[in-house]
Amino acid sequence: MTPEKWESIQDLDIFPSLDFIILTEHQLSAQFRPDEIIRSGWDFHAVSGVVTNLPRKGYRGQRHRGRFALLTRNSKHFSVKMKSLSGVVNKITGHNCKCMDKRRDRQGHGSGFLQILHQAVTWSLTPPLYNDTIHLTGVYIFPDENQLQEFFDTLIAHSNHPPHEPQIYAGDFNAYTAEELENHVTPQELRTLLRRSGDINPAHSPAPPLTSAAVPAADYRGRLLLNMINSLKFIITNGRFPVPPLTLRPYTFLRKSNTHSVLDYNLIAKHHVPLIQKCEVLRDSLPACVTDHMPIHLHLDLPTLPTPTLKPSSQSSPPRTLYHSKRLKDKDTKEAFTRALAKTVSRITPSIQKLHAQLLGKNISPQSFEDTANSEITSVLQKTALEILTHIDPSPHTRTTANPHVKPSNNHSSRDPHEALLQRTIQLHRNALVTRGARRRRALARRRRVPTGSDQRHEDGANSYPSLYLNSPPRSRTCDSFQTSPLALLESLI
Repeated sequence: MTPEKWESIQDLDIFPSLDFIILTEHQLSAQFRPDEIIRSGWDFHAVSGVVTNLPRKGYRGQRHRGRFALLTRNSKHFSVKMKSLSGVVNKITGHNCKCMDKRRDRQGHGSGFLQILHQAVTWSLTPPLYNDTIHLTGVYIFPDENQLQEFFDTLIAHSNHPPHEPQIYAGDFNAYTAEELENHVTPQELRTLLRRSGDINPAHSPAPPLTSAAVPAADYRGRLLLNMINSLKFIITNGRFPVPPLTLRPYTFLRKSNTHSVLDYNLIAKHHVPLIQKCEVLRDSLPACVTDHMPIHLHLDLPTLPTPTLKPSSQSSPPRTLYHSKRLKDKDTKEAFTRALAKTVSRITPSIQKLHAQLLGKNISPQSFEDTANSEITSVLQKTALEILTHIDPSPHTRTTANPHVKPSNNHSSRDPHEALLQRTIQLHRNALVTRGARRRRALARRRRVPTGSDQRHEDGANSYPSLYLNSPPRSRTCDSFQTSPLALLESLI
Protein backbone atom coordinates (compact mmCIF):
# COMPACT_ATOMS: atom_id res chain seq x y z
CA MET A 1 0.00 0.00 0.00
CA THR A 2 1.52 3.29 -1.12
CA PRO A 3 0.28 6.91 -1.11
CA GLU A 4 -0.02 6.64 -4.90
CA LYS A 5 -2.28 3.60 -4.63
CA TRP A 6 -4.46 5.29 -2.01
CA GLU A 7 -4.76 8.34 -4.25
CA SER A 8 -5.82 6.10 -7.14
CA ILE A 9 -8.45 4.44 -4.95
CA GLN A 10 -9.84 7.85 -3.93
CA ASP A 11 -10.11 8.77 -7.62
CA LEU A 12 -12.59 5.93 -8.23
CA ASP A 13 -16.08 7.21 -9.07
CA ILE A 14 -17.63 4.94 -6.46
CA PHE A 15 -15.25 6.00 -3.67
CA PRO A 16 -17.55 8.61 -2.02
CA SER A 17 -20.23 5.94 -1.54
CA LEU A 18 -17.95 3.33 0.02
CA ASP A 19 -18.37 2.40 3.69
CA PHE A 20 -15.52 -0.09 3.95
CA ILE A 21 -12.65 -1.44 1.84
CA ILE A 22 -10.84 -4.78 2.09
CA LEU A 23 -7.24 -4.81 0.87
CA THR A 24 -5.09 -7.88 0.35
CA GLU A 25 -1.31 -7.86 0.19
CA HIS A 26 -1.04 -4.30 1.46
CA GLN A 27 2.75 -4.70 1.89
CA LEU A 28 2.91 -3.03 5.32
CA SER A 29 4.41 -4.18 8.58
CA ALA A 30 2.30 -4.71 11.70
CA GLN A 31 3.48 -1.45 13.28
CA PHE A 32 2.60 0.94 10.47
CA ARG A 33 -0.58 2.99 10.03
CA PRO A 34 -0.60 4.95 6.76
CA ASP A 35 -0.89 8.63 7.58
CA GLU A 36 -2.53 9.47 4.25
CA ILE A 37 -5.39 7.06 5.03
CA ILE A 38 -5.91 8.30 8.59
CA ARG A 39 -5.92 11.94 7.41
CA SER A 40 -8.58 11.07 4.83
CA GLY A 41 -11.09 10.20 7.55
CA TRP A 42 -10.67 6.41 7.46
CA ASP A 43 -9.68 3.93 10.15
CA PHE A 44 -7.15 1.19 9.45
CA HIS A 45 -7.57 -2.36 10.81
CA ALA A 46 -4.74 -4.43 9.41
CA VAL A 47 -3.10 -7.82 9.62
CA SER A 48 0.38 -8.56 8.34
CA GLY A 49 1.92 -11.92 7.52
CA VAL A 50 4.42 -13.78 9.63
CA VAL A 51 8.09 -12.87 9.39
CA THR A 52 9.97 -16.00 8.43
CA ASN A 53 13.40 -17.01 7.20
CA LEU A 54 12.41 -20.53 6.18
CA PRO A 55 13.32 -21.67 2.64
CA ARG A 56 10.81 -20.56 -0.04
CA LYS A 57 8.86 -18.51 2.47
CA GLY A 58 10.09 -15.13 1.32
CA TYR A 59 7.43 -14.44 -1.29
CA ARG A 60 8.76 -12.05 -3.96
CA GLY A 61 11.74 -11.29 -1.74
CA GLN A 62 9.63 -9.87 1.10
CA ARG A 63 9.79 -10.95 4.72
CA HIS A 64 6.05 -10.56 5.45
CA ARG A 65 3.62 -12.74 3.55
CA GLY A 66 -0.08 -12.11 2.97
CA ARG A 67 -1.26 -8.99 4.74
CA PHE A 68 -4.88 -7.89 5.11
CA ALA A 69 -6.39 -4.50 5.83
CA LEU A 70 -9.95 -3.41 6.49
CA LEU A 71 -10.57 0.31 5.99
CA THR A 72 -13.72 1.78 7.53
CA ARG A 73 -15.04 5.30 7.06
CA ASN A 74 -14.95 7.16 10.38
CA SER A 75 -18.25 8.92 9.75
CA LYS A 76 -20.06 5.54 9.76
CA HIS A 77 -18.97 4.87 13.38
CA PHE A 78 -18.39 1.14 12.89
CA SER A 79 -17.59 -0.93 15.94
CA VAL A 80 -15.12 -3.55 14.71
CA LYS A 81 -14.08 -6.90 16.19
CA MET A 82 -11.35 -8.90 14.50
CA LYS A 83 -10.68 -12.64 14.66
CA SER A 84 -7.88 -14.50 12.92
CA LEU A 85 -9.10 -17.81 11.51
CA SER A 86 -5.79 -19.26 10.34
CA GLY A 87 -2.17 -18.44 9.73
CA VAL A 88 0.37 -16.91 12.09
CA VAL A 89 -0.24 -13.21 11.89
CA ASN A 90 0.60 -9.87 13.45
CA LYS A 91 -2.32 -7.52 13.91
CA ILE A 92 -2.89 -3.79 13.74
CA THR A 93 -6.19 -2.68 15.23
CA GLY A 94 -7.93 0.61 14.61
CA HIS A 95 -9.35 2.90 17.26
CA ASN A 96 -12.72 1.12 17.39
CA CYS A 97 -11.35 -2.39 16.85
CA LYS A 98 -11.11 -5.24 19.34
CA CYS A 99 -9.13 -8.39 18.60
CA MET A 100 -11.04 -11.53 19.52
CA ASP A 101 -8.20 -13.98 18.82
CA LYS A 102 -6.84 -15.14 22.20
CA ARG A 103 -4.26 -17.53 20.72
CA ARG A 104 -0.58 -16.95 21.08
CA ASP A 105 1.48 -16.90 17.92
CA ARG A 106 2.53 -20.48 17.56
CA GLN A 107 5.61 -21.37 15.55
CA GLY A 108 5.09 -25.13 15.60
CA HIS A 109 8.42 -26.03 17.16
CA GLY A 110 8.37 -29.07 19.41
CA SER A 111 4.57 -29.21 19.73
CA GLY A 112 3.64 -30.98 16.49
CA PHE A 113 1.58 -27.93 15.39
CA LEU A 114 1.64 -27.54 11.62
CA GLN A 115 1.63 -23.90 10.59
CA ILE A 116 -0.87 -22.95 7.87
CA LEU A 117 0.36 -19.88 6.05
CA HIS A 118 -2.83 -19.31 4.06
CA GLN A 119 -4.61 -16.46 5.82
CA ALA A 120 -8.20 -15.63 6.72
CA VAL A 121 -9.44 -12.94 9.08
CA THR A 122 -13.02 -12.07 10.00
CA TRP A 123 -14.00 -8.52 10.91
CA SER A 124 -17.40 -8.22 12.58
CA LEU A 125 -18.83 -4.75 11.97
CA THR A 126 -21.65 -3.33 14.06
CA PRO A 127 -22.85 -0.06 12.51
CA PRO A 128 -25.26 2.11 14.52
CA LEU A 129 -27.61 2.51 11.55
CA TYR A 130 -28.07 -1.18 10.71
CA ASN A 131 -30.12 -3.87 12.37
CA ASP A 132 -27.52 -6.62 12.30
CA THR A 133 -23.80 -7.26 12.52
CA ILE A 134 -21.95 -7.75 9.22
CA HIS A 135 -19.14 -10.30 9.06
CA LEU A 136 -16.40 -9.68 6.49
CA THR A 137 -13.88 -12.48 6.01
CA GLY A 138 -10.76 -11.57 4.07
CA VAL A 139 -9.02 -14.51 2.42
CA TYR A 140 -5.60 -14.88 0.84
CA ILE A 141 -4.35 -18.24 -0.49
CA PHE A 142 -0.68 -18.50 -1.39
CA PRO A 143 -0.16 -19.97 -4.85
CA ASP A 144 2.88 -21.99 -3.78
CA GLU A 145 1.69 -23.44 -0.46
CA ASN A 146 0.09 -26.79 0.38
CA GLN A 147 -2.36 -27.59 3.23
CA LEU A 148 -5.24 -26.41 1.09
CA GLN A 149 -7.82 -28.90 2.38
CA GLU A 150 -7.01 -27.99 5.98
CA PHE A 151 -7.42 -24.30 5.17
CA PHE A 152 -10.81 -24.72 3.48
CA ASP A 153 -11.96 -26.89 6.39
CA THR A 154 -11.05 -23.99 8.67
CA LEU A 155 -13.12 -21.56 6.59
CA ILE A 156 -16.12 -23.89 6.74
CA ALA A 157 -15.78 -24.41 10.49
CA HIS A 158 -15.82 -20.65 11.16
CA SER A 159 -18.91 -19.96 9.08
CA ASN A 160 -21.03 -20.29 12.22
CA HIS A 161 -22.64 -16.86 12.54
CA PRO A 162 -26.37 -16.41 13.16
CA PRO A 163 -28.29 -16.95 9.89
CA HIS A 164 -29.73 -13.43 9.89
CA GLU A 165 -26.26 -11.80 10.05
CA PRO A 166 -24.70 -11.47 6.58
CA GLN A 167 -21.24 -12.96 6.08
CA ILE A 168 -19.11 -12.09 3.07
CA TYR A 169 -15.95 -13.86 1.95
CA ALA A 170 -13.73 -11.60 -0.13
CA GLY A 171 -10.17 -11.90 -1.30
CA ASP A 172 -7.60 -13.50 -3.55
CA PHE A 173 -8.26 -17.24 -3.66
CA ASN A 174 -5.86 -17.84 -6.56
CA ALA A 175 -8.43 -20.35 -7.84
CA TYR A 176 -9.97 -21.23 -11.20
CA THR A 177 -13.74 -21.82 -11.21
CA ALA A 178 -14.54 -20.99 -14.87
CA GLU A 179 -18.34 -20.67 -15.07
CA GLU A 180 -19.31 -23.73 -13.06
CA LEU A 181 -22.69 -23.36 -11.39
CA GLU A 182 -23.12 -24.00 -7.69
CA ASN A 183 -24.84 -27.40 -7.31
CA HIS A 184 -27.35 -26.17 -4.71
CA VAL A 185 -28.88 -23.58 -7.06
CA THR A 186 -32.19 -24.92 -8.41
CA PRO A 187 -33.64 -24.17 -11.88
CA GLN A 188 -36.30 -22.01 -10.23
CA GLU A 189 -33.64 -19.97 -8.42
CA LEU A 190 -31.79 -19.38 -11.68
CA ARG A 191 -34.62 -17.07 -12.71
CA THR A 192 -33.38 -14.54 -10.18
CA LEU A 193 -29.75 -15.57 -9.67
CA LEU A 194 -28.93 -16.01 -13.36
CA ARG A 195 -25.87 -17.84 -14.58
CA ARG A 196 -22.53 -16.38 -13.61
CA SER A 197 -20.21 -14.95 -16.22
CA GLY A 198 -16.67 -16.10 -15.59
CA ASP A 199 -13.41 -17.16 -17.17
CA ILE A 200 -13.96 -19.01 -20.46
CA ASN A 201 -10.35 -20.00 -21.01
CA PRO A 202 -10.35 -23.85 -21.08
CA ALA A 203 -7.02 -23.82 -19.25
CA HIS A 204 -8.70 -22.01 -16.34
CA SER A 205 -11.25 -24.70 -15.50
CA PRO A 206 -11.51 -26.21 -12.01
CA ALA A 207 -10.17 -29.69 -11.40
CA PRO A 208 -12.67 -32.56 -11.69
CA PRO A 209 -14.54 -33.62 -8.53
CA LEU A 210 -12.79 -36.06 -6.16
CA THR A 211 -9.42 -34.84 -7.39
CA SER A 212 -6.39 -34.78 -5.13
CA ALA A 213 -3.26 -32.81 -5.93
CA ALA A 214 0.33 -33.50 -4.99
CA VAL A 215 1.36 -29.91 -5.70
CA PRO A 216 -0.65 -26.69 -5.27
CA ALA A 217 -2.42 -25.61 -8.44
CA ALA A 218 -5.13 -23.08 -9.33
CA ASP A 219 -7.51 -25.72 -10.74
CA TYR A 220 -7.30 -27.76 -7.52
CA ARG A 221 -7.88 -24.65 -5.40
CA GLY A 222 -10.90 -23.90 -7.59
CA ARG A 223 -12.39 -27.33 -6.91
CA LEU A 224 -11.90 -26.92 -3.15
CA LEU A 225 -13.46 -23.46 -3.32
CA LEU A 226 -16.53 -24.82 -5.14
CA ASN A 227 -16.77 -27.65 -2.59
CA MET A 228 -16.80 -25.09 0.22
CA ILE A 229 -19.42 -22.97 -1.54
CA ASN A 230 -21.68 -25.96 -2.09
CA SER A 231 -21.23 -27.14 1.49
CA LEU A 232 -22.20 -23.74 2.94
CA LYS A 233 -24.81 -22.93 0.26
CA PHE A 234 -22.97 -19.77 -0.69
CA ILE A 235 -22.76 -18.29 -4.17
CA ILE A 236 -20.15 -16.34 -6.14
CA THR A 237 -21.38 -12.77 -6.61
CA ASN A 238 -18.92 -11.24 -9.07
CA GLY A 239 -19.98 -11.73 -12.68
CA ARG A 240 -23.63 -12.04 -11.69
CA PHE A 241 -25.20 -8.79 -10.44
CA PRO A 242 -25.64 -7.87 -13.22
CA VAL A 243 -24.26 -10.33 -15.74
CA PRO A 244 -21.77 -8.28 -17.81
CA PRO A 245 -21.75 -8.28 -21.64
CA LEU A 246 -19.85 -11.08 -23.36
CA THR A 247 -17.26 -8.56 -24.53
CA LEU A 248 -16.56 -7.47 -20.92
CA ARG A 249 -15.68 -10.60 -19.02
CA PRO A 250 -15.32 -9.94 -15.25
CA TYR A 251 -11.61 -10.75 -15.13
CA THR A 252 -9.97 -9.81 -11.86
CA PHE A 253 -6.30 -10.43 -12.67
CA LEU A 254 -4.03 -9.39 -15.53
CA ARG A 255 -0.72 -11.12 -16.10
CA LYS A 256 2.22 -9.40 -17.72
CA SER A 257 1.72 -11.62 -20.78
CA ASN A 258 -1.67 -9.94 -21.28
CA THR A 259 -3.48 -13.05 -20.05
CA HIS A 260 -6.62 -12.42 -18.01
CA SER A 261 -8.13 -14.68 -15.40
CA VAL A 262 -10.58 -14.70 -12.48
CA LEU A 263 -8.73 -15.33 -9.20
CA ASP A 264 -10.58 -13.00 -6.79
CA TYR A 265 -14.07 -13.65 -5.48
CA ASN A 266 -16.87 -12.26 -3.34
CA LEU A 267 -19.08 -14.92 -1.73
CA ILE A 268 -22.33 -14.59 0.19
CA ALA A 269 -25.00 -16.97 1.52
CA LYS A 270 -27.75 -17.74 -0.97
CA HIS A 271 -30.50 -16.59 1.39
CA HIS A 272 -28.82 -13.15 1.59
CA VAL A 273 -28.92 -12.62 -2.19
CA PRO A 274 -31.90 -10.17 -1.88
CA LEU A 275 -29.52 -7.75 -0.12
CA ILE A 276 -27.32 -7.44 -3.22
CA GLN A 277 -27.89 -4.33 -5.31
CA LYS A 278 -24.79 -4.67 -7.47
CA CYS A 279 -21.53 -6.58 -7.68
CA GLU A 280 -19.21 -5.64 -10.48
CA VAL A 281 -15.55 -5.90 -11.32
CA LEU A 282 -14.10 -2.42 -11.98
CA ARG A 283 -11.95 -3.34 -14.94
CA ASP A 284 -9.10 -0.98 -15.85
CA SER A 285 -10.14 1.38 -13.04
CA LEU A 286 -6.69 1.40 -11.41
CA PRO A 287 -3.39 1.96 -13.22
CA ALA A 288 -1.39 -1.17 -14.03
CA CYS A 289 1.56 0.32 -12.19
CA VAL A 290 -0.52 0.36 -8.99
CA THR A 291 -1.95 -3.18 -9.02
CA ASP A 292 -2.41 -6.19 -11.29
CA HIS A 293 -5.74 -7.06 -9.62
CA MET A 294 -9.08 -5.43 -10.43
CA PRO A 295 -11.22 -4.14 -7.54
CA ILE A 296 -14.62 -5.72 -6.94
CA HIS A 297 -17.43 -3.37 -5.89
CA LEU A 298 -20.18 -4.99 -3.81
CA HIS A 299 -23.23 -2.89 -2.98
CA LEU A 300 -25.57 -4.26 -0.29
CA ASP A 301 -28.90 -2.78 0.72
CA LEU A 302 -28.91 -3.50 4.45
CA PRO A 303 -31.98 -2.91 6.63
CA THR A 304 -31.61 0.24 8.69
CA LEU A 305 -33.02 1.35 12.00
CA PRO A 306 -35.42 4.32 12.30
CA THR A 307 -32.85 6.16 14.41
CA PRO A 308 -29.18 5.46 15.17
CA THR A 309 -28.59 3.25 18.20
CA LEU A 310 -25.60 4.92 19.79
CA LYS A 311 -23.88 3.17 22.64
CA PRO A 312 -24.99 4.47 26.05
CA SER A 313 -22.43 6.55 27.87
CA SER A 314 -21.75 6.60 31.58
CA GLN A 315 -21.65 10.43 31.40
CA SER A 316 -24.53 12.79 30.81
CA SER A 317 -22.68 14.17 27.79
CA PRO A 318 -19.67 12.91 25.82
CA PRO A 319 -16.26 14.26 26.83
CA ARG A 320 -15.25 17.28 24.79
CA THR A 321 -12.04 17.57 22.86
CA LEU A 322 -10.71 21.06 23.50
CA TYR A 323 -7.64 22.95 22.39
CA HIS A 324 -5.90 26.01 23.78
CA SER A 325 -7.80 28.51 21.64
CA LYS A 326 -6.75 31.41 23.91
CA ARG A 327 -3.38 31.21 22.25
CA LEU A 328 -4.96 32.61 19.09
CA LYS A 329 -4.96 36.00 20.82
CA ASP A 330 -1.23 36.05 20.33
CA LYS A 331 -0.42 37.51 16.92
CA ASP A 332 2.39 35.11 16.09
CA THR A 333 0.38 32.07 17.19
CA LYS A 334 -2.62 33.14 15.15
CA GLU A 335 -0.49 33.70 12.06
CA ALA A 336 1.11 30.27 12.51
CA PHE A 337 -2.31 28.65 12.95
CA THR A 338 -3.73 30.43 9.89
CA ARG A 339 -0.71 29.50 7.81
CA ALA A 340 -0.88 25.83 8.84
CA LEU A 341 -4.65 25.70 8.33
CA ALA A 342 -4.39 27.26 4.87
CA LYS A 343 -1.72 24.78 3.88
CA THR A 344 -3.83 21.83 5.04
CA VAL A 345 -7.00 23.22 3.44
CA SER A 346 -5.22 23.53 0.10
CA ARG A 347 -4.57 19.78 0.19
CA ILE A 348 -8.19 18.77 0.65
CA THR A 349 -9.76 21.45 -1.54
CA PRO A 350 -9.50 19.37 -4.77
CA SER A 351 -11.20 16.40 -3.14
CA ILE A 352 -13.99 18.61 -1.76
CA GLN A 353 -14.49 20.19 -5.17
CA LYS A 354 -14.58 16.79 -6.84
CA LEU A 355 -17.04 15.58 -4.23
CA HIS A 356 -19.25 18.61 -4.83
CA ALA A 357 -19.17 17.99 -8.58
CA GLN A 358 -20.29 14.40 -7.99
CA LEU A 359 -23.13 15.69 -5.82
CA LEU A 360 -24.26 18.11 -8.53
CA GLY A 361 -24.06 15.30 -11.07
CA LYS A 362 -26.19 13.14 -8.76
CA ASN A 363 -23.49 10.46 -8.63
CA ILE A 364 -23.59 10.43 -4.83
CA SER A 365 -26.30 11.07 -2.28
CA PRO A 366 -26.44 14.28 -0.20
CA GLN A 367 -25.83 12.16 2.90
CA SER A 368 -22.63 10.72 1.42
CA PHE A 369 -21.48 14.23 0.52
CA GLU A 370 -22.19 15.52 4.03
CA ASP A 371 -20.45 12.58 5.73
CA THR A 372 -17.31 12.77 3.60
CA ALA A 373 -17.03 16.57 3.63
CA ASN A 374 -17.61 16.66 7.39
CA SER A 375 -14.91 14.04 7.92
CA GLU A 376 -12.43 15.95 5.74
CA ILE A 377 -13.02 19.30 7.47
CA THR A 378 -12.94 17.75 10.94
CA SER A 379 -9.64 16.08 10.16
CA VAL A 380 -8.17 19.42 8.99
CA LEU A 381 -9.25 21.24 12.13
CA GLN A 382 -8.07 18.53 14.50
CA LYS A 383 -4.65 18.20 12.93
CA THR A 384 -4.00 21.95 12.78
CA ALA A 385 -5.28 22.65 16.29
CA LEU A 386 -3.27 19.80 17.76
CA GLU A 387 -0.12 20.95 15.97
CA ILE A 388 -0.32 24.65 16.78
CA LEU A 389 -2.59 25.07 19.81
CA THR A 390 -2.09 21.66 21.51
CA HIS A 391 -4.74 19.67 23.31
CA ILE A 392 -6.28 20.61 26.68
CA ASP A 393 -5.97 17.88 29.30
CA PRO A 394 -9.57 16.81 30.09
CA SER A 395 -9.09 16.76 33.86
CA PRO A 396 -11.95 17.46 36.31
CA HIS A 397 -10.63 20.93 37.16
CA THR A 398 -10.42 21.99 33.51
CA ARG A 399 -13.07 24.43 32.37
CA THR A 400 -15.56 23.14 29.81
CA THR A 401 -14.72 26.00 27.48
CA ALA A 402 -11.49 27.75 26.61
CA ASN A 403 -13.12 31.21 26.74
CA PRO A 404 -14.15 32.10 30.33
CA HIS A 405 -16.64 34.69 29.05
CA VAL A 406 -18.59 32.17 26.97
CA LYS A 407 -20.95 29.74 28.63
CA PRO A 408 -21.02 26.22 27.20
CA SER A 409 -24.07 25.57 25.07
CA ASN A 410 -24.56 21.88 25.70
CA ASN A 411 -28.21 22.07 24.73
CA HIS A 412 -27.30 23.16 21.19
CA SER A 413 -24.46 20.74 20.47
CA SER A 414 -24.95 18.07 17.86
CA ARG A 415 -25.24 14.46 18.97
CA ASP A 416 -22.82 13.47 16.22
CA PRO A 417 -19.32 13.58 17.82
CA HIS A 418 -17.58 14.74 14.64
CA GLU A 419 -20.14 17.45 13.96
CA ALA A 420 -20.06 18.54 17.59
CA LEU A 421 -16.28 18.86 17.44
CA LEU A 422 -16.58 21.00 14.32
CA GLN A 423 -19.18 23.20 16.02
CA ARG A 424 -17.02 23.70 19.08
CA THR A 425 -13.89 24.48 17.10
CA ILE A 426 -15.64 27.03 14.90
CA GLN A 427 -17.20 28.65 17.96
CA LEU A 428 -13.81 28.93 19.66
CA HIS A 429 -12.40 30.72 16.62
CA ARG A 430 -15.40 33.04 16.52
CA ASN A 431 -14.97 33.86 20.19
CA ALA A 432 -11.30 34.67 19.65
CA LEU A 433 -12.06 36.92 16.67
CA VAL A 434 -14.92 38.70 18.47
CA THR A 435 -12.72 39.33 21.52
CA ARG A 436 -9.94 40.78 19.43
CA GLY A 437 -12.38 42.89 17.40
CA ALA A 438 -13.88 44.36 20.57
CA ARG A 439 -10.45 45.32 21.85
CA ARG A 440 -9.58 47.03 18.59
CA ARG A 441 -12.81 49.02 18.59
CA ARG A 442 -12.22 50.21 22.15
CA ALA A 443 -8.64 51.17 21.31
CA LEU A 444 -9.71 53.11 18.21
CA ALA A 445 -12.45 54.84 20.15
CA ARG A 446 -9.93 56.05 22.73
CA ARG A 447 -7.50 57.29 20.06
CA ARG A 448 -10.04 59.06 17.86
CA ARG A 449 -10.92 62.70 18.39
CA VAL A 450 -14.52 63.10 19.50
CA PRO A 451 -16.35 64.68 16.48
CA THR A 452 -18.50 67.82 16.74
CA GLY A 453 -21.23 69.42 14.66
CA SER A 454 -23.06 66.99 12.40
CA ASP A 455 -21.22 63.89 13.72
CA GLN A 456 -23.61 61.68 15.65
CA ARG A 457 -22.63 60.03 18.92
CA HIS A 458 -23.83 56.63 20.12
CA GLU A 459 -24.06 56.15 23.82
CA ASP A 460 -23.18 52.80 25.34
CA GLY A 461 -23.30 53.36 29.08
CA ALA A 462 -20.24 55.43 30.04
CA ASN A 463 -18.48 54.76 26.70
CA SER A 464 -19.15 56.60 23.45
CA TYR A 465 -17.76 56.38 19.94
CA PRO A 466 -18.44 58.26 16.70
CA SER A 467 -20.88 56.91 14.14
CA LEU A 468 -18.20 57.54 11.49
CA TYR A 469 -16.44 54.37 12.66
CA LEU A 470 -19.57 52.27 12.45
CA ASN A 471 -20.47 53.55 8.98
CA SER A 472 -16.99 53.31 7.50
CA PRO A 473 -16.59 50.78 4.67
CA PRO A 474 -15.40 47.35 5.80
CA ARG A 475 -11.84 46.29 5.22
CA SER A 476 -11.37 44.54 1.90
CA ARG A 477 -10.48 40.87 2.13
CA THR A 478 -7.12 39.92 0.79
CA CYS A 479 -6.72 37.06 -1.69
CA ASP A 480 -3.70 35.79 0.21
CA SER A 481 -4.96 32.68 2.01
CA PHE A 482 -2.28 33.04 4.69
CA GLN A 483 -3.91 36.32 5.81
CA THR A 484 -7.45 34.97 5.75
CA SER A 485 -8.96 34.03 9.09
CA PRO A 486 -9.44 30.32 9.89
CA LEU A 487 -13.17 30.94 10.06
CA ALA A 488 -13.19 32.33 6.51
CA LEU A 489 -11.25 29.32 5.29
CA LEU A 490 -13.82 26.98 6.83
CA GLU A 491 -16.73 29.01 5.48
CA SER A 492 -15.26 28.85 2.00
CA LEU A 493 -15.15 25.07 2.29
CA ILE A 494 -18.65 24.72 3.70
